[in-house]
Amino acid sequence: ADPKGAAGQNSALALAQMGSAAKDALPAFVEMIKHAEGDSWAISCAANALVMIDPASVSILAEGLQDKEPKVRADLVDAIAIFKESARPVIKDIVLLLKDTDPHVVCAAANTLAKLGSVAKEARADLHEVLKTMKQQDLPYNAVKDALKKVSE
Repeated sequence: ADPKGAAGQNSALALAQMGSAAKDALPAFVEMIKHAEGDSWAISCAANALVMIDPASVSILAEGLQDKEPKVRADLVDAIAIFKESARPVIKDIVLLLKDTDPHVVCAAANTLAKLGSVAKEARADLHEVLKTMKQQDLPYNAVKDALKKVSE
């Protein structure tokens, strides 16, 4: 079955409803995100399933943030935003992506920090430092600026 297709997404939602009884499926959801290729619905389904099964599974996503593929790093960091309060232990991992060589990954990391808001307040100094090194025309500039504002609220 195609994990990005409707069947894969329906399977993710069904397993999520099983809660902690579905812990064996956690690696499959991470793989679903890694192969989502920017499909926000697939990412959302898999991340929501991870949260419902085990909020501590955010650490599994954080392990993938060093993937060699920028799109995978961006998709994984996007998924972390769904964890809200449970994402607190991986804020430092997200902050490392603010210095990624791919501007889309930097944007994704900044957007995740913005979505986490005050949960990510420890990233404030790092966001400020990164923003000082950017020019206004740099692709991630507005995302980093917005994240700085949101984590400071």
